[in-house]
Amino acid sequence: SVTYLDNEKTYLLGIIAAMTTKTNKLGIVLALDIPSLRMFASGFMAGAWSVNPDIDISVKVVGGFADTTTGKELALALRDEGCDIVFPAAGGSGLGCIAAAEETGDFQIVGIDTNQCLLSPDHVFVSGMRLMDVTIYKGIGEAINGTLKGGHQAQGLKAGAATFPIAGSPCAP
Repeated sequence: SVTYLDNEKTYLLGIIAAMTTKTNKLGIVLALDIPSLRMFASGFMAGAWSVNPDIDISVKVVGGFADTTTGKELALALRDEGCDIVFPAAGGSGLGCIAAAEETGDFQIVGIDTNQCLLSPDHVFVSGMRLMDVTIYKGIGEAINGTLKGGHQAQGLKAGAATFPIAGSPCAP
């Protein structure tokens, strides 16, 4: 069993967002108010506040993982509050946030888990990716070598289980 230390990845994304914002206001859109997604938000917030303790961060909750309409509405509400960067940790609902950024062109998106830069290179300027292929490759290698240990592992930056493609790079890790 492997889980990912998403707070490490989102901490670095928060630093990047805080160093990029021009309005000093960031937004977060969560699919649900649950512990696993609060970990995404808390890492992002801690990273942003490590750069600028006065940065304003607003959090909104969609209510589900597949509601692109509400995701879009919440991203627009954050933009109306002055947020120039929105971080959706919202599964498919986050696609609505990207659509809102594409339509208005006046705020940017921080992608998560996959390379979302590829979805909208002009509006998703960085993504924090889980590298499941690294986890699987490492596990297979340990099984072949007879060193695989059963039980739970938590993998993060130290294990090489995350990367951060930047838009225009061309978003490739």
